Amino acid sequence: MTLKVLVCLVALAATAMLLLSLRQARIVQVNRMNQVWTELQAERLAWQRLRLAIAAAAGPEHLQPGDAAADWSAALDHTSDMTRGD
Repeated sequence: MTLKVLVCLVALAATAMLLLSLRQARIVQVNRMNQVWTELQAERLAWQRLRLAIAAAAGPEHLQPGDAAADWSAALDHTSDMTRGD
């Protein structure tokens, strides 16, 4: 009887250690994903700033003949859907 209890306690301890190990691995993976997401957001912001700088430097006179000045002003608006690339 005591042997069965001892085996159950050892199995319970091993299961608890395995679960803690898996939890720690998940935390590490989430931290890595968060770091990559932050880097991607910074890159996206840098690209958006570059696109806005190019649009501001180009001005509406450098657009194709069919384009309207509204397209140029939308390109300068960082909240516009035209600059997001979504």
